[in-house]
Amino acid sequence: MIILFSFIIALLTMVWVNPFGLVSRFTTYFNGQDLLAAAQTTVFRNTPEKRTPEWFPVKGRVPDWFNGIMYRVGPGKYNIEQANGTTFAINHAFDGMPFMHRFEISSERQAVRYNSRNISEEFESSIAKDNGQGKIFFGHQPTVTSVKQRLKDIYLRFDSMLLSRRPLDETSPSSQPVGVTATPNFPIPPVYKAADKNNGESDRVLVAKTDANMLQQLNSDTLEPKRLFNYGNFEKKLKGDLSAAHHQYDPITKETINFVLDMFPARLQVFSSTPEGKITILADFTHRLDEKRTRVQPVYIHAFNITKDYIILPEYSLAYTNMGVDFLVSGAVNTGMAWSNDRPTFFHVISRHGKGLVASVPVETFFSFHVANAWDSVDAQGRQVIDMDICAFENADIMCQLHTFAKPVRQAEYDSHVKKQLELSKQSQQYNGMNIPPLRQPSFGDLRRYQIVLENGTGEATYRTIASNVEFARYSQDYAMRKHKFVYGCQLISVTAKSNERYDLVKVNLDDGSVIRYSQEGCACSEPIFAPRPGGTEEDDGVLMSLVNKLDKEDPSKDYCFLLLLDAKTMQEVATCQVGQFTATTFHGSFVDHHFENVSIN
Repeated sequence: MIILFSFIIALLTMVWVNPFGLVSRFTTYFNGQDLLAAAQTTVFRNTPEKRTPEWFPVKGRVPDWFNGIMYRVGPGKYNIEQANGTTFAINHAFDGMPFMHRFEISSERQAVRYNSRNISEEFESSIAKDNGQGKIFFGHQPTVTSVKQRLKDIYLRFDSMLLSRRPLDETSPSSQPVGVTATPNFPIPPVYKAADKNNGESDRVLVAKTDANMLQQLNSDTLEPKRLFNYGNFEKKLKGDLSAAHHQYDPITKETINFVLDMFPARLQVFSSTPEGKITILADFTHRLDEKRTRVQPVYIHAFNITKDYIILPEYSLAYTNMGVDFLVSGAVNTGMAWSNDRPTFFHVISRHGKGLVASVPVETFFSFHVANAWDSVDAQGRQVIDMDICAFENADIMCQLHTFAKPVRQAEYDSHVKKQLELSKQSQQYNGMNIPPLRQPSFGDLRRYQIVLENGTGEATYRTIASNVEFARYSQDYAMRKHKFVYGCQLISVTAKSNERYDLVKVNLDDGSVIRYSQEGCACSEPIFAPRPGGTEEDDGVLMSLVNKLDKEDPSKDYCFLLLLDAKTMQEVATCQVGQFTATTFHGSFVDHHFENVSIN
């Protein structure tokens, strides 16, 4: 009802201020949407499901100490057969039906047991029935052929999201696409834990998360969806519409930390949960702690940092427009956002010890999807100092460039790619502060070290760049919330006349910015995950794992994917395991040991 009220208020406000401006607003709005739709021409292939697990042999050797399960999640099905025989093609990388992948690694067998599953079958079925009408995607822009169709889509979205909306836990477990992060051992509401125990089910928990206040519990072995729920099922006071796909976890206190964000008025509730699902609300605020106590904006937050004493929520200059109504009207989240170069980014610093919001610190505006580690200390003047490693972009153009992610340009496509980029550059214009149609992403953002110095309820933030072109940052979680030396991530290497576009794996020395890389022709490496060697005394003593798509320079039928294990010290290959003659896009992953204990979770 909050969003419905927001829609009515936004509509009345636009009419009251300028009745003719309402028409102008939506004309500009739909023109921008149509420009994005015209630019999204990438054709994605479906990834096959593999529900029946199969053991695959390893090439090389898995270290004797290395045993456990890697979960990865990402879009798997883009082309959906309709009831009328046509195909509904999704043209944005983020919006394929999410697949969960499970890799059970055995050093004893020197093999990997692999299975996967489409975890949004019911959502896919609804698309097959109605050609995607009334659906909300992250960035896919449906082709609209008439005003009548556009109006019908808008009505269906408001009906499903507001008028006919049912509690999540009363809907089919696979009726929503929840596929950004995969988290083993995530807390679940006590009532669900009791129900699973009464049904004789395993106490091993696997949860998929996204940037909405929506979670999906899966069977940790078969990957079958069990239920949908949200943070309101833990604590009724937590009723925000949005949340972070990347929660934070404190391995010392065993707390899980996240927030919920209400759209109208913008309101942030920051909370922690015990492993048993007991919630503590740590902050609840609608205004910044600046001189004028200005209102916070309903911004997009994908990830955030924590230290032993603080939670740091970034308020970027990328905000949902018209109180969240625009993305309901368009059916795509990224066309319901606007970027402002004129506003700073604010770091909201929240105490983990009952003091609530303690500072709102402005810094030169930037945008980020992903963060690495953070820690706090006290300087010589007795001031609290917070250091944070963040993968930063100068603006939000990346939001519109992402539609081609995980579909690298092949060497054979180089000439046509250069020509297309030239054509797009001539058409480019500003829409909601972002350039559309978007040029292809030339690199990732920079790995920056942000530092906040707190004093007397205020603070100052500065940063320095450690390394350029780094994304999907991970580190040894043995060093969570304390100063350390290494970050692992991905680096984007553009297509040339001699080689494919690719994603290399990199190891960044945080002290001097030097980089060691794993780089192989045609390899698009996914986010790395670090597992330390038990008993090891050095930070980089362990294995780095990734799922890699190997792309032929010309022929897609020759593509395949494989599990990659590297020696994290040297970034040299230790073992590989090919699991199929297909490619699989996965954004994020987690690893647990053979006892299902957390090693590195997302």
